[in-house]
Amino acid sequence: MSLGKKITLMREKLGITQTELAERIQANQSTISKIEHGINKPSAAVIYKIAKVLGCTVEYLMDDERRKAG
Repeated sequence: MSLGKKITLMREKLGITQTELAERIQANQSTISKIEHGINKPSAAVIYKIAKVLGCTVEYLMDDERRKAG
């Protein structure tokens, strides 16, 4: 499963909108949308912030992305 799909599923499971997630990590809603749709790849700092808000690890979010790169 892609990074964006994992973020979407976890965010929706927690009942958080893209706007709410964006506010919590001090970003724009469009940034979250682009990450979730695979348009933009977030920096490590942004991934860390997202993981913290969603209550998961960076490793969980990045697992499939690392396999693709390797």
